[in-house]
Parts: sequence; C-alpha cells; structure tokens
Amino acid sequence: MKNEETITSLEDVEWSANEAQFLEITFLEFGGNPFQMERLTGLFAGKMSGLELDIALFGLRKKGLIDAAKKTWGEHIYFIPSRHHPFLTEKYVLPLLHEEIPYSSSGNIQVAMEARPNIAGEILHLLSYIAIHGVPLTAKGTIHKKAVSKIENLTVLRSTDFEALKLSYAHPELYPVQVAVLLDVVFTLGLAKKYEAEIGLDESYVSRWVQLNRQQMERNIYNAMMERYSAGEAGLQHFRYLLTLFSRKDAGKWLSMDQICQRFVQVSIVNEQDLAEFKSYAKGWVTLLAAFGYGDTGMSTASDEALYFRWTNPINYDLEDSKHYTEPAIYVQPDFEVIVPPDAPYSIRWLLEGCAELAVRDHMTIYKLTRERLNEGAEVSITPSLVLTWLTRYAQGSIPENVLLALKQWGSELGRTSFSQVMLLSTENKQDADKIESYPSWNESLQRIGPLHFILERDKVTEVRKRLTMMGLTPAKAVKGIDTEERRYPAVSIEDEVTLSSVEENPFIHFNEEGRQGFVYTGRNLHYYEVVNEDRDEASIMPDITEVPKMWVSEWREYHPSTAKQLVQQAINWRTRMGVEMKGDRQEFIPESIGKGEPWAVNGWLLPGPNRVVAERCTLVPAEWTKLTLILPN
Repeated sequence: MKNEETITSLEDVEWSANEAQFLEITFLEFGGNPFQMERLTGLFAGKMSGLELDIALFGLRKKGLIDAAKKTWGEHIYFIPSRHHPFLTEKYVLPLLHEEIPYSSSGNIQVAMEARPNIAGEILHLLSYIAIHGVPLTAKGTIHKKAVSKIENLTVLRSTDFEALKLSYAHPELYPVQVAVLLDVVFTLGLAKKYEAEIGLDESYVSRWVQLNRQQMERNIYNAMMERYSAGEAGLQHFRYLLTLFSRKDAGKWLSMDQICQRFVQVSIVNEQDLAEFKSYAKGWVTLLAAFGYGDTGMSTASDEALYFRWTNPINYDLEDSKHYTEPAIYVQPDFEVIVPPDAPYSIRWLLEGCAELAVRDHMTIYKLTRERLNEGAEVSITPSLVLTWLTRYAQGSIPENVLLALKQWGSELGRTSFSQVMLLSTENKQDADKIESYPSWNESLQRIGPLHFILERDKVTEVRKRLTMMGLTPAKAVKGIDTEERRYPAVSIEDEVTLSSVEENPFIHFNEEGRQGFVYTGRNLHYYEVVNEDRDEASIMPDITEVPKMWVSEWREYHPSTAKQLVQQAINWRTRMGVEMKGDRQEFIPESIGKGEPWAVNGWLLPGPNRVVAERCTLVPAEWTKLTLILPN
C-alpha cells in the first residue's frame, strides 16, 4: 500500500448528511486505525440503520475518503487514509475546542528545550557518512559496535529525547535509541537499505532527495515520524494532527499542552482515567518535535508541571514552496570557511558534507575546507576541481584568491602517486609457469614477477582465463581476496544538480511508502493486506423491492398482526428503517429483533421526532401502532 502523502483538499467534495455523520463519528472514534462493520453497529445504534451505514460507507469509499483491505481469510477492514487527517482534524477536532485556542502569553513561560538544528541537516550528515564509509554488518546482520559509536557521535540527538515515547526497536542492547531512530528514518524514506555485508545508500532515492529544499525534506520526515514514533490510539493521533494544524495557523505562539489534554477528556476523546498517561505522551511528543528542530518546549514560571510548546519551524503543506534555488547562495571566506544560509540548496550542502569539515550547524551552517577532508572526498570521486566548480557556481562574489590557489594546489598534489589493483596468477610449479611464459601472443596481458607468479590487469582476466584453458591449465572459477567495489559519492555531478522533473511535479516521490522495513517497531500492518477497490454500483447494495408487495414500501397501511410480523421481519432482513404510526403520530423506527409479546414484539430504536430529542431504545407490540410502512434510503 502506498501512502502518497498528498494533502487533498476536501472542501469541494459533496457528501450526504449520512456520509458526513459516518465520517465524523468514525474519525473521532478510530482516527486512522482500521475498523470493521460489526464495530460500527454499536456506534451508530439509534442513528442509522444497517442499510444506511452500508450506503454511507459505499459513498465515502467511492469518494476516496475511506480505504479497504482484505485479511488473509477474506475479512474486510476499513480505515481513513492519513492523507485526509489534516482536513478532518480541522473539520471535526478543532471545533471541539469551542474557539478556546489554548494560547498563553510568553511573559510567564521559560524555554525548557530549545529547538535543535533541523532534522533535514541531521539526515544529510548521516547519509554522507554512509556514502563515504558504509555501515558494516556482522555475520548476524547487526551493525558493528565501532560504526554504532561513530553514528552516535555524528548526531545532536540524545537518548533522553525519546524516553517518554517508549519506542520499541531491534537490538536495544546494541543500539542507542537515537541511532535506531536515525537509521529508521533513512530506511523509511527509502534512502538507505541493507546489502549483503553493510548498510548502504539507494542512490536513485538519494539523488532525488538532495534536490528537495529544506521544507520538502522536513515535511517528508515529519510524515514519517507521525506514523512511526507515536502511539496508535485515536486520541493520540488527534492530538498530533491538532498540534500540526496549529503549526500552520499559529506558529510562534505558546500552546498549553495541559489545556489541550484537559479538553480532550471533556469531549470524551480521552478517558479521564487515562489523563496522566496522555499528558506524559504529550510531553514526549513535543520533546521529540524540539529534538527534530520543529519548535521549543516551555515551562510556566508559576508551575513546574505546566507544559507548553511553540512552533518555530512549522510544517508547510503548500506545494508551491518547492522552487529550486540556483542563484548564488553561499559565502566562501578567506579562512577557508564556507557559510551556508538556511535557504541554500541542499545539493551544495550535500557536496560540502562529502569534502569539508562540518564546523557549525545552527541557523547558519559553516563548513571548513581542509586538505584532509578534500583528500577524503577525492577517494569517493569528489575531486578538488569538482569542488571548485560547485563553489564557483554558488558563491556570493568571487572565491578568495588564497582559497582558489590552495584548492588548485591540493588538487595537483593528488594522484602524483597511486595504487592500482591488479590480479595475481599463481601456478603450482615452475614448469607450468615456464609454459605460460613461453606461450606466444600474450601481448603484454601477462607479466611474470617471480618463479610461480604473474600479474595482469583485472579487465584481462576473461581473456587470460580462455588461453589458460586452451593450454590445459584451467584456473579455478573463484578469485581469492577480491575487495568490494570502490565507493563513489552519489549525486555530485554538476549536471545532476538540475531539478528533476519528477521532483517538481511531486516533491514526495513516494519517500513515505508504507511497509518499508526499518528499525523501529510501529505495530502498523495494513500494508500486509490486499487492497480492495470499490467497483460496485449503488444499485447492488439496495434490496430488491420486488421481493415484497409494492404497498409495503409505498403506503402507510393497517396490517393484521401476522402480516405486520412479516413486514417487520423484512425490515430486519433488509436492515432498514420502518415507519410506525402511534396515536396519530408517524415516527421512524429501526427494528433489531423480534421478541416475545402479545402476540409478539419487536425490539429496536424509536428515532428523534417532534416529541423526542434523542433516539430511544424500546420494545413495541402490535397493539401500540395503527399503520406501518418500510422506509428505504433515497
């Protein structure tokens, strides 16, 4: 199952009153969690008949508001896709605050945890490390301890940032939680994956990723964390999306977490006995937001327990912010520092991550050009001349003369000497070696370096193997001690820097694809099930009225108790409403079952009417009514 992560505007979608009621109740009750029709029967008792539920679900499925999947044994489950949650939160959850937005003046609030450097930079830093060094795996498939330590030292994230969320992940005895989360993010976004002996990058995804701007990167990361590092209860989902809604509307204002939690209890989204746990979760979530650089947490000077949060780096779902920067954007200093403003393209940051020392990562990022790091970059194909090309393209003004000369000098010093990888051919005895040496037409493909040994270029192996076979000296197929391929740093060709058309059309490019295996256990399993499309038409849902006399569905009539029982049973079978006339008042009734009475009785719900504000569960006997009719949905 793919989650396209587009935020669909539903304002222009038309739906019936039943569809609107169905959507509101199911969203508030389940959020994005799966539900079954049996569970809905109790929720909508006295509100809709079973047939009305079926039709409302059908209509919402046709409009794309509800998706369905089929379990292994054929049972259908339904869920509201997360792409609709922002809109539905604004429509159904925000009004529950009754316009009492939980703001607070900043006069009595102190910053408890300031927003860390943005998470997009953290991810870029990790991707660069993986590109240059790889992350070697043990025979058991776990990461080598030394690599874990290096990743831990790369990040500003700390284990305390995740304590309250109680994340469950693979090998907690080996990996600090911040390492597990960082790796989980790059796996979830498709940027990295496990190969046979190491964790490496998926270059096709990385090449697209570095073309995104910061807002697009952070939006993708935020969508991933909303799904993966949070509890799944509906109330907690509503809390997260409500907080996200405030990021769009009221960035920079302090929000009282306590007031939101209390309000959720008052409107029965959260049970009162769960309030303490809910507050603990809220604290854990806003701490994570601060750790990822989205905002600050705060504490009241009047109370140590009052928790606040404010967005300093709000989530922007406006796709028009996806412009690609090509104008000069960085500053190269005479002391070899490169100052990178926050809106500079991430493609230039990506290059600098591979060949320069990261000196400062704050609002402004500063890299330091050093001979050692340039040498390291050259080992993975980032040559000084390529660095110079990128700097020239993006630097404000000219590059200082001393920096220019140093880069050229360092570039000229690289490659004056080098190692070449060649193949060693060994023989069992000198007689075979002499025979090989005396064979004509080697054309310098083979060079003898000792009594039993020859060297040859790797691209000559196939040719030499054929000739040795013709001589009756067929070598073994396996080649001993072959090293892994040399690393190349992806997406640094200056031609690659041009914005990909697919990025312009859809900045998400399936980075958030549900079902990718990461490090953190989420409990989500919808992607394992088969998608069920709604290909029926509405007529197939409606009962066949030719099964009953026409007057049953077109007229209010008096019936003998035995005929009335047949009509009531038909309403139960069709799971539809019926009309009952009692004391001259015509009312609607949803029958559920036939029971004992004089001569029989029907159990069900009398729906609201002129004399009834709410539905009333009751039992009726034939003597209580005068006329009946079946009522089918329009």
